[in-house]
Amino acid sequence: MSWHRQELSIAFSDDDGQSWTKPVIIARREGTDEANEPAYPHIFQSRPGIIWVGTARRNLRIALNEEEFVGP
Repeated sequence: MSWHRQELSIAFSDDDGQSWTKPVIIARREGTDEANEPAYPHIFQSRPGIIWVGTARRNLRIALNEEEFVGP
């Protein structure tokens, strides 16, 4: 995992940020073009357990099932 714009990862907290799950990479940069970086993310929960992640660059749009990351 890197701390640069080549990868986008997600982590979860159920105690107001006191502890976090291990980060999981959900998107990687494609090629060398900066336009393909998964940068400037935004996130929202459309309904309980369904989380949408999008990015301004690369125009990424993905839906995640929270249970796949933290369990039921």
